[in-house]
Amino acid sequence: MPITSGHPCRVCGAAFNGNPFVAREMMIGTRDPFEYWECGECGCVQILEVPDNLDHYYPRNYFSFKPYRRPVRNFIRRIIDRHRVQHAFGAEDWLGKSANRFLKPLDYVDWCRFAQVGTDARVLDVGCGAGKLVLRMKLGGFKECAGVDPHIETDIEYPLGVRVYKKKIVELAAQRPGEFDFIMFHHSLEHVSDPHDSLEAARQLLAPGGKLLIRIPIAGSYAWRRYGENWVQLDPPRHLWLPTVEGMHRLAGENGFSLVRARHDSTTLQFIGSELYQRNIPLNASPKMKNIFSAKSLRRFADATRHLNEDADGDQALFVFVTR
Repeated sequence: MPITSGHPCRVCGAAFNGNPFVAREMMIGTRDPFEYWECGECGCVQILEVPDNLDHYYPRNYFSFKPYRRPVRNFIRRIIDRHRVQHAFGAEDWLGKSANRFLKPLDYVDWCRFAQVGTDARVLDVGCGAGKLVLRMKLGGFKECAGVDPHIETDIEYPLGVRVYKKKIVELAAQRPGEFDFIMFHHSLEHVSDPHDSLEAARQLLAPGGKLLIRIPIAGSYAWRRYGENWVQLDPPRHLWLPTVEGMHRLAGENGFSLVRARHDSTTLQFIGSELYQRNIPLNASPKMKNIFSAKSLRRFADATRHLNEDADGDQALFVFVTR
């Protein structure tokens, strides 16, 4: 398919004005080529044409679709998680303190504390797959937790009142306006073709004083500049667009949101995955094929990742917004 003009930028709306390039699907390992371009106006990197068979690149074993019912049946886990969350939010809880000292951190606690959201919040996770995160949050004591994802096979009903809807967020907004205090897009907003529609729907779904959290890969970052079409976060064709930091501010502002705070939270995947792709090795290759980095290299990746986050140049970031 030849590159043509007339494809407006998904962030700023500018007509096609950038340099096209070809990136390959490398997470699953099909190596199918897709045309992308970088907007000369706002720097957004985006796919030129969304493939008609996009669902083909979300197979049933896609990581976010895996069922997650075991913790519901684990009575001890249900008790401990509540104590862990209570202690993390400032309560004097010896059981939670002890558990937090020895067990893997609860990532959602960090995100909620950063957004200044407590367990009384009504939570919606957008693009949640099978709903692992909202189920864990409910087990941890959050008031109400729900998810929405158009790619799951059917609605999912978990015990404890957690439901995941097989819908687009714009469909849910028409049914439940103003019903959520905290809406999250964890690496999901870049999977929708029109982010303006999704953010407008999120604004409709938020209750007064609610918070919007977006975690998303960042174009213009060091990893993008270094690896280009082999940057792991391009993830063609699933990632339809990737904004710069400035582009994210612009997109949110045009849809009625104001930035509260932000931070970069990239991981060593920006190096490990991109280095694999440069070597033509898919992300889902066998452990033996991917075991090509020395301990020294892995330490160097970790040090570089820490410094990039500190310098606001990591390849993904977390944003917290409120409605204006």
